[in-house]
Amino acid sequence: MLPIAENVALSFSEGFAAEPGEQIHAYIDRLCAVETNNRITRALFEVFVSSVELFGLMGHPFFLDLCRQLGIKTPMVWTTPAVRIDRPQEARFLSPAHQDFGSSMLSPNDLVFWIPLAPLDSETGTIHVVPGSHKTGYRPVVPITNGYWPDVIKDGPADNQYVPVVVGPDEMLIFGPFLIHKSGDNLSKDRVRFTLQLRFNDVDTLPEKTSAFVAKRSPYLEREYRKHLNG
Repeated sequence: MLPIAENVALSFSEGFAAEPGEQIHAYIDRLCAVETNNRITRALFEVFVSSVELFGLMGHPFFLDLCRQLGIKTPMVWTTPAVRIDRPQEARFLSPAHQDFGSSMLSPNDLVFWIPLAPLDSETGTIHVVPGSHKTGYRPVVPITNGYWPDVIKDGPADNQYVPVVVGPDEMLIFGPFLIHKSGDNLSKDRVRFTLQLRFNDVDTLPEKTSAFVAKRSPYLEREYRKHLNG
């Protein structure tokens, strides 16, 4: 992913080249510290999800074998790979209390692989979960109109019911579609919380043989397309 990140950064300035041997998370920290209006990390967020490396992970034997070991006989892609870039002391894009079933509404036997791509600690924050909440099924939600997230759990758990899960550098958190969780705050001064999420549906338990997502034009493509309407 480093070559992609460097390509994006250099499109903004020649001074944004990666240093020899620099780790991807350290490079992103450095870019975040000098960017204005989140312009570089926003571009990275949009480009990373289309990277060949991340798409390849969805078909990697390591993850497919894990899916089968954990009860998914025939895995299928639930969503495209997702990367979160949670900037230091920025709360605007943090996820409120939710269950990932809301982004699929298909199989109750889904799996989420939550993977840190940079070291996590109490300052960078992490994912917060409610132990045992996966046993109660899907909870009602109410819409959110003042943020980027579409909804939040109605009468959700109290703050003291959440437990932060600090995932180590060689670890990942695996959970099902009904676990209630939310983003923790990134309280660090100069470190991005950089994480990857891979999601798999179970074909054998789909109530309808369909997909939760369809391809749509990005804002860029929609804008460029409209320029060419009617010649």
